[in-house]
Amino acid sequence: MTLDDNSVYVVDGSRSPFLKARGEPGPFSAAELALAAARPLLMRQPFPAERLDEVILGCVNPAADEANIARVVAPRLGAGVETPAWTVQRNCASGLQAIDSARESIASGRASLALAGGGRLDICLNVARELAGPLQLEIPAALEAMVAQGKLGKKSGEGFYVYRNGKKIKPSESAPPSPRLTQRLIGKLIDEAQRCLEEGIVASADEVDAGVIFGTGFAPFTGGPLRYRENNPR
Repeated sequence: MTLDDNSVYVVDGSRSPFLKARGEPGPFSAAELALAAARPLLMRQPFPAERLDEVILGCVNPAADEANIARVVAPRLGAGVETPAWTVQRNCASGLQAIDSARESIASGRASLALAGGGRLDICLNVARELAGPLQLEIPAALEAMVAQGKLGKKSGEGFYVYRNGKKIKPSESAPPSPRLTQRLIGKLIDEAQRCLEEGIVASADEVDAGVIFGTGFAPFTGGPLRYRENNPR
């Protein structure tokens, strides 16, 4: 069976209310926000929650008592105790990863009904604010500006990309590549890779390069981020 054997459809959607973080965690946990979005969605469906074959949620930074947030949410929605419920984390793409994982499960025949959900750019920004101090991170000004303008990613139709009918619009192939922009984009990744080596998180430069190549798809012909910087000094 290939992934094309079963058609996959998105039948409905829901979101949590807009809340202001105001620089600190609010009164609602991530699980409670997920429930606030999922319950009305399920009430609109012609099937009970017990029919769900999987519950998949994307969460960037779950609380310690909600490490597997999907497992916390699923039984409270009325899904069966044996219903697989699992959490994915892919930074600001966690929500999209949850949807893609549900699509793959249905397309491959492992599931017929799945509930998938996650966060958007404003959630990513809140997490960045929480981690900026301890991890000495710089919050991108573009992220701050987009959230302030209501550009929250796929949910609002605009963010780092522009979406039409739920699909990302690709840039014109006639647009010439910008070497300066390319360097800015990969420079941050290379800086973080160097920090991992300097702080002893990874034992050697070769392991850093191998991890980034196999883990993120960094172009193998470059030798990895640290080898790339060695061969292309600033």
